[in-house]
Amino acid sequence: MISNQNISVVIPSIGTRDLTPAIKSLNSSSIKIDEIIVSVPYDIEIELFQNFSNIIVHKSKYKGQVAQRIEGFKIAKNKFIVQMDDDIILEKNCLEIMRDFIKKNHNIAVSAHFHDVISKKSIYSKVNNRIFSNFFFLSALNYFNNKIKMGNNINLNGDISISGFETYPNFQDHKKPFVSGWIPGGCVMHLKKNLILYNFFPFQGKAYCEDLFHSIALKNNNIKLYYHTKAKAFLDIDNIKSNFKMFIGHLRADFKIRQKLVEQNNLSKSRMFLVYLIKLFSYLFK
Repeated sequence: MISNQNISVVIPSIGTRDLTPAIKSLNSSSIKIDEIIVSVPYDIEIELFQNFSNIIVHKSKYKGQVAQRIEGFKIAKNKFIVQMDDDIILEKNCLEIMRDFIKKNHNIAVSAHFHDVISKKSIYSKVNNRIFSNFFFLSALNYFNNKIKMGNNINLNGDISISGFETYPNFQDHKKPFVSGWIPGGCVMHLKKNLILYNFFPFQGKAYCEDLFHSIALKNNNIKLYYHTKAKAFLDIDNIKSNFKMFIGHLRADFKIRQKLVEQNNLSKSRMFLVYLIKLFSYLFK
């Protein structure tokens, strides 16, 4: 019989990244990870991780981060479920901290506190932060937030503004876990009963803004969204500022999906366009 304290981790992947660092960090955790479900598209061949008895490779009938993850959610067997991206490396006690917190707060989802894998600094630091991240698309709004009004629905702990863009919390203001208006999808722990099991993100390719769509779906189910300041995870933030072609490609792909987010949630298209102009001008002239 599986203990209700055990954890399932679901990692969607398209098979192009070496998952070994992520898997090793999971299996070096301070608590046992009962199963790690790697969900890949049906036509992808992936190493079976024969050295790890807790790996399950699931061949998804879909291609897409969110759809693959949901299929993994559906077969996960434990009470505590972690969604994790394939480029995340966890600090040893990260999942134990998250589990102990969620055990006391059942109607929540909790995100890890992300740090740059090279500098080891919080990616939410407002000091010497590299903007235009490939992963979170860290917003130039941090530079302009005193110059324009993005709307009166902003939560200083992080939120989705009426422009449809995310704002980021300042972790220096927090010593304990705190509620946010949205949380990134790189490493989030849920209770199984709270999972979103329908495809809220019907887009192909890179999943721009999917964590915003997911955050809204969770909040619509009365799930509070937390960051845990002490649950550390690491990722490599790509700096695309020096490559204009790459920057424009990201901006174009991001626009297509974010426009749908704005339409679905009755947000402001005019403010959304303004932010894209700010991003472009900040790239060219900052």
